[in-house]
Parts: sequence; structure tokens; C-alpha cells
Amino acid sequence: MKKLTHISFYVDNYDYFEIIDDAKLGRLFRSLFQYAKDGIETDFSEPELRMLYTFLIKNIKREEEKYEERCETNRRNRSKKRIVTNRDESSLRKEKKRKKKIKKKRKKKILGRQPRLTRSLCQNILEQFNSCCPSMPTVKSVTAKRIRAVEKALPLVGENGFGRLFRRAEESDFLTGRSGKWKGCGFDWILEPENLNKILAGNYDNARESPGFHDLFEDIFSKPSYDIEELERID
Repeated sequence: MKKLTHISFYVDNYDYFEIIDDAKLGRLFRSLFQYAKDGIETDFSEPELRMLYTFLIKNIKREEEKYEERCETNRRNRSKKRIVTNRDESSLRKEKKRKKKIKKKRKKKILGRQPRLTRSLCQNILEQFNSCCPSMPTVKSVTAKRIRAVEKALPLVGENGFGRLFRRAEESDFLTGRSGKWKGCGFDWILEPENLNKILAGNYDNARESPGFHDLFEDIFSKPSYDIEELERID
């Protein structure tokens, strides 16, 4: 028998204890605690003690069986929980590996399986930018994002129009940062469709100085609007 950690007495049992005196009650409780501690049962000669002892021992054994059942149920539940947890962790690891593999395949499809013409064209355009735009940050690598940007820009610029686009951006004091107002322009920014269209439309071209009053005065009055030699021949 497993040692018990506790024994229970119910208030309803008080009426049974009133049939014996305190001395017998003390012996009864001592024997009950001895059973709980060592599993040793006591054989009382007094009928009333033997009756009470048998009744209480049965209750203690019944409580012990219920306690063991609860412990066994808890052990099974913990075991199931560990199995479920292990399965969940295993599923998460498999799902993580699967997503990583898919991501790797996509990257390989973009870079590795990209047509050589598109990749080489992107490298050529990148070199054109570095040559035409010395005022802007140098671009060193061809990435999947830049390949996609070149593909989107091709219908708008044409394969031979990137040099003109980059030179126009380099001529802009605003885009190159020479005006001191902004310094965020670069290869990736220029190839965004919205920015690209604005550059081609001349939105970032340097403002042309309008002729002043003095220049207009010279244009009107400094040059005669008639031929003097022709007038002298008429005279």
C-alpha cells in the first residue's frame, strides 16, 4: 500500500463518535493514522471500536482508490498532452521547412531561371546609370527587385531610352541634390513608374530664366528694323 498524505473525516460522522468515550476515541484515531502512515490495520476487541474502525477504514480505502484514479487520469492526460505537443512542434518544423523551400524556389526562379537577355540587359542599364549619373550613389549589384523594375520600365522607356532618361536626371539640380533641397534620388527611385514618367515629362528639369526688362529693351531698340543702305539708294 502506498503511504497516504491525508485522511478525511466528515462532519456527518460525528454522531458515530458519540457512542464511545474519549479514551477509546483516542485509540481509534491513533490506529487510523497508523494505517494511513504504515498500512497496518488494528484488530479491536471492543465491538463498538471494531465497528467504527471497519467503517472508517472502508471510507479511507474508497477515498484512496478515487485518489489513485484521479492520479492515473492526470498521468494519461499529461502523456497525451506531451504527444500532442510533440506532434505540434513536429508539424511546425515541417511547415517552416516547407515555406523556406518554397521561398528558395521562388528566389531561384526569379534569379536563376531569369532569361539571360533580361539579366544582361539589366546589367547594361545599371552600367549606363553609373556612367550617366556620377552625382548619384553607385549601383553595384543586379537584384531580383531591379530586374522586375527594368521589366516594368521597358515599355515606358524602350531598350535604347535609358541613357536619355539617366542623363536628364543628372542634368536636374533637384534630383542630383545640387540644389540642396533633396538627396534621395538613385537608380531604384528613378525606375519607379511614377517617378520615371515625371522625369520624362520634364517635371524635374531646371527652371529656365525668363528674359529681363533690359534684355527685352535691347532686343527691341538696339537692332534697327530697316536696312539703312536700301534707304540711301532710294534717296
